[in-house]
Amino acid sequence: MEDKMQWFVVNVHTGCEDKVARDLRAQIDSRRLNALFGEILVPTREITEIKAGKRVKSEKKVYPGYIVVQMVMNNETFSLVKLMPQVVMFLGAKNKPIAVSEEEARRLLKQVEEGSLSVDDTTYEVGQEVHVIDGPFAGFNGVASDVDNLKQKMTVTILVFGRETSVELDFTQVEKV
Repeated sequence: MEDKMQWFVVNVHTGCEDKVARDLRAQIDSRRLNALFGEILVPTREITEIKAGKRVKSEKKVYPGYIVVQMVMNNETFSLVKLMPQVVMFLGAKNKPIAVSEEEARRLLKQVEEGSLSVDDTTYEVGQEVHVIDGPFAGFNGVASDVDNLKQKMTVTILVFGRETSVELDFTQVEKV
C-alpha cells in the first residue's frame, strides 16, 4: 500500500452526508490520525430557486449519497471509514477501494470551489421549447413566446386542458428541453 494521499469516493446513506463527514472528522481527531487524512468533502452547489414567488438561494448536494475523502489507504484508515455508521462502502470492489484519478479529483475540487449553478449564464430564444420545473405549471412543456434575457423572464405558451395559455415565468422556473 502506498503512503501518499489519494481521493476515494465513499457511498453513504442519502441525507447523512454531512453527519458522516462531521463524525469521521471527529473520529480522525480523537484517534490522532490527522496525518493520514486530508480533506473530507460533501460536494454541494448553490442554486437559486423560486419558492412562494421569491428567489431563494439554497445548497444542493452534487452527488447525493456520496462523500469524497482524501486519505492514505491502509488497513487502519480503511476500517475507520468503512465502519462508520451510515457508511455503505467505498467505490470499487468489495474490499479494494479504487482511488479517483488526480484529473478527476481536480475537476471535482474545481466544481466544489465554484460551487454555484449560475442562472445568469442561461439564455433563451423565442420559439425555444422549455420544460416548467417550478410553480403551478411544473411538469408542463411549452414554447417561449417572449424572452427578456436581461430580466431573466419569459412568456411561455403551454397547453392547459387543450387550450393555449400564456404564462410569465422566471428563468429559474424552466429548463431547456
